[in-house]
Amino acid sequence: MGAIADTLTEAGHNVTILMPVMDIEQQDKTGVKLTQHIIKVPCDPRVAEMSKDKRDILSKMWISQPSILVMLETAQIMTKSFTYQCERVFKDEQLMKRLREENFDVGIAEAMSVCGFGED
Repeated sequence: MGAIADTLTEAGHNVTILMPVMDIEQQDKTGVKLTQHIIKVPCDPRVAEMSKDKRDILSKMWISQPSILVMLETAQIMTKSFTYQCERVFKDEQLMKRLREENFDVGIAEAMSVCGFGED
């Protein structure tokens, strides 16, 4: 997404990135070089709490025997994280008002999270 944003910025478009922070350790990594207008949404406290166990979960993922139960558990954790962070975005009334007032022409969201298209 960062490459797309920078390409559009370089072509003269006014680009805004909405960046819900899912991982506090990664919050300063935007993936862009040229695009300057970035709106960061702080990490939901529930996601931050879940992230405390991230290293343990990830290390087990690489050493445990392949198991559908482990895969389902990991998917459930990821689903909860995205749901909580999405709620955090949409419950921020000031942010929603600000985004509506921008009158964007186009919206592009990550394929793995449709949260970016949840507001009319």
